[in-house]
Amino acid sequence: GDVMALSRLRHAIGNPAYSLEYIEERIGAGAPRIQIYEDTGKGYSEENSYFATDYTRDGQVVTFSVDIRPELVNLRIDPANQPCYVSVLSAKLEGEEVLPKLLHAAKGMKRYHNGAGLKDGRYVFATEDPHFEWKVKGLGKENTGKLVIQMKLENMSLEVASAVCEAMGLKGKVLW
Repeated sequence: GDVMALSRLRHAIGNPAYSLEYIEERIGAGAPRIQIYEDTGKGYSEENSYFATDYTRDGQVVTFSVDIRPELVNLRIDPANQPCYVSVLSAKLEGEEVLPKLLHAAKGMKRYHNGAGLKDGRYVFATEDPHFEWKVKGLGKENTGKLVIQMKLENMSLEVASAVCEAMGLKGKVLW
């Protein structure tokens, strides 16, 4: 007669069981930690950086925006604070696709990422501080507008990211 399912018992005593999806939604586990650094001609600094807070996420695809202003020269995007794989799917300035322009302009920069570069905006980062840079000066009309960036972001352990780079012979190389 006094038999109760364990899940009901846990709930009855104030210690309910929750699904992993429920917990992730409530506490933000797995939430992207994208930091954006703005260079106005003086280089990058923590004072001129911020975390993307207004973003959407659909599985591994994250979409966020950056306001482009006339004084901006370069952007540095830190997609995570751990090793990861990033594939930049699109970058649109006021609705116009500008990713090819950004990737082409980045080739002229001395060192525009600290990962293993694949083709077309794809990177494997075997570092705890992954980042890539884009030259944005002269990108649009009067260098203003909202740049909407969409990228696939997959976090990895350092061991896995390093193994991927080593297996593909990519450590520190850029492939075009």
